[in-house]
Amino acid sequence: MDKVIMIGTFEFLGFHFTKKMLEEGMEVVGVHLNKEKKESYLIEEKRLQIGRNANFLEEKFNSFNGEGFESTPLIVDYYDFFMREDEEQLVALTENQLLLQNREKIIFLLPLSIFNKEFKDNRNNLEKLISSVKKQNQFVQEFFLPTVYGPWQSEAFLFQQTFVKKRDEWKLTAREWTADALYVEDVVANILKLMEQDEKRYILKNAVSDAWEKCAKLLEIEEVPVRTIDRGDDGCEVIVHQATSFEMGLIKQKNIIETLGM
Repeated sequence: MDKVIMIGTFEFLGFHFTKKMLEEGMEVVGVHLNKEKKESYLIEEKRLQIGRNANFLEEKFNSFNGEGFESTPLIVDYYDFFMREDEEQLVALTENQLLLQNREKIIFLLPLSIFNKEFKDNRNNLEKLISSVKKQNQFVQEFFLPTVYGPWQSEAFLFQQTFVKKRDEWKLTAREWTADALYVEDVVANILKLMEQDEKRYILKNAVSDAWEKCAKLLEIEEVPVRTIDRGDDGCEVIVHQATSFEMGLIKQKNIIETLGM
């Protein structure tokens, strides 16, 4: 695979995937969706890091239909839109038939927390989106992820809030999966390898138990109950051996915040 279309190229996961693929010499068509104005400066910072790469082409979602990039694999960062309670933006994918047609494969990055019972409607809408893709005989891969942390994490996550907000402003939502956590670079490295395989659904899990709680303890987050979620047994479980320690991962996350003066 030498070329990819990345939907959500300036999102948390989308940006890390884009950056890593460019580092590996791949061509990336980065498709950008509208975000809140308060986050626009973060987009500019990210654009400075990848925008000058000759292998990067930025496109706007509302005007891009994939023309000229037929058969190019497509990665959809549903995960971050869900975490920001903005997943409805991606419903428009079902209306963009030209973008979905004739892909080598379509990859969805998904949150494990969508299996929470309160997100039944969200899950149904997601399944409709994926079904519409499969009806076109597209090969679809789904990667379900727990909490992912590291540089550029959004304020939708409690870990990021501990760095940028006062304690009484912290807010943990049901969208954050507190039963496990993975460092973002470990996630990207593993998924890029798994994308070459033929399995259709993967569930990524940290090899270290109680990973979210271990990170929470380092950040002095107290008395957070771990929600048990029935995610079913449909999917290939992948054990991720972390290359970055919890301490170092959180230090890297904090360093970006300090560099940006957030």
